[in-house]
Amino acid sequence: MADAGHLERLRQGVDVWNAWREKNPWTRPDLDRADLPGAILDGADLVEVYLGWAILYRANLNNANLSGADLTGANLNNANLSGANLGGAVLRQANLIDACLDRADLTGAKLWETHCTGWSIKGVICQHAFWDREGEEPTEYGEGEFERLFAEKPRIVLRYPGGMSPVDLIALPLVVERLQAEHPGSVLQVRSVQNDAGGASVTITVEDLAGRDSKAFGQELVRIQTKLECVVEERDRLQQRLDMLISKGISAISEFLALPRQAIHFHGPTGLTAIEGPTMSRDTYHIPGQAGAVGPGAHSHDNTFQQIQGGIDLPKLAEELGRLRDAMKGESTGTREQDKAVVAVADAEEAAAKGDGPAALRYLKSAGTWALKIAEKIGVAVAVEALKKMI
Repeated sequence: MADAGHLERLRQGVDVWNAWREKNPWTRPDLDRADLPGAILDGADLVEVYLGWAILYRANLNNANLSGADLTGANLNNANLSGANLGGAVLRQANLIDACLDRADLTGAKLWETHCTGWSIKGVICQHAFWDREGEEPTEYGEGEFERLFAEKPRIVLRYPGGMSPVDLIALPLVVERLQAEHPGSVLQVRSVQNDAGGASVTITVEDLAGRDSKAFGQELVRIQTKLECVVEERDRLQQRLDMLISKGISAISEFLALPRQAIHFHGPTGLTAIEGPTMSRDTYHIPGQAGAVGPGAHSHDNTFQQIQGGIDLPKLAEELGRLRDAMKGESTGTREQDKAVVAVADAEEAAAKGDGPAALRYLKSAGTWALKIAEKIGVAVAVEALKKMI
């Protein structure tokens, strides 16, 4: 628990606190688990203060000096840390959700399992940081690289009242791909598709690759969002087209089943299997092993992802991709291709962790040979195998 004397002195105001710190430079204040929601601590001298598991929800720590402070598990949700000095601070498992760290200095901070969804890090300074649990393996960053990699990207949320139809699910990736071609200065990614009250929602992130100012990029976002909303407005027309295609498909199947039949025999491990179809050439195919495709015009190229996925340990792949992502960040020189490769590996890691093998493999396909070289270098065998198969 927090030292009662230290906590009382802090509550007397920043001026009183800073004066006391100046007179007692060798005292390390103990504010363990202090309850300080909404506290006004802008400009406070909190160097090396112990604030483990403290409640600092919505606290104002603007320009505060927190260098070397221990903020393990601290609740800094919605806190204002703009311009704060967090150099060497311990932020393991800290809650920085929706916190503002604009222009803050995070150099040397320990960030293992830090929760940072929705944080703002515009102009943040970070030459290196520690993401490992023990805080012994620094990851180096060039100027502006930390912000570019970890800033929360703008989001566009599309609402689908009544849920998403099969047409919506088929059309959405195609629409996003087309918009990507129309807006080469931005990167669009579908981050989530989920059911919610009264329907479904799709979240799409947009990243600026052209270095535009906030006004110009904001106008770009509006244009992209307007085009995406047209997808929802076209749902009825697309549904009608799907219904028509389904009707034609059912008719074609009915006609197919009504045709004269022949038997095609497959001799595999489970015995004799007969597949019947229309009489065309009365060909008989005897296949002693696994059948990927058979007959005139048959093909098996659509089986690629399923066959590759079947031999991969997804939990192991997710763990190795996490290590690969950290290694790539450490070796990145900040090129656009390298940044995109890091993002692709991160997306593949997330998909593998969720058990979505096909999605993980699709992301790895765009990771590139640089990712493969680093994977081979650090010895992540499962990730190397997956990358080799997809690149």
